[in-house]
Amino acid sequence: MPACIRCWRVCSAARGLRWAAGQALAVVLVCAGYGGVIELLQAGVAPTRSAEWLDVLANAAGASLAVLFIQGLRCMKQK
Repeated sequence: MPACIRCWRVCSAARGLRWAAGQALAVVLVCAGYGGVIELLQAGVAPTRSAEWLDVLANAAGASLAVLFIQGLRCMKQK
């Protein structure tokens, strides 16, 4: 398990600020889905653009990091 996730879990559990797993997953899925739709539209509408699966993956990774970052800010705010 990556260190950032372990840190997030420890800090969240200690402060009682943990997001429900469903909330965090919903944020990541909505952002990743939006990125996927944009990629599909890029391929279908813009003749000079193409869809890239790595862009969809990057969007999902960015959303995941954003969830971790927001949780970290919440944790620091409570200190």
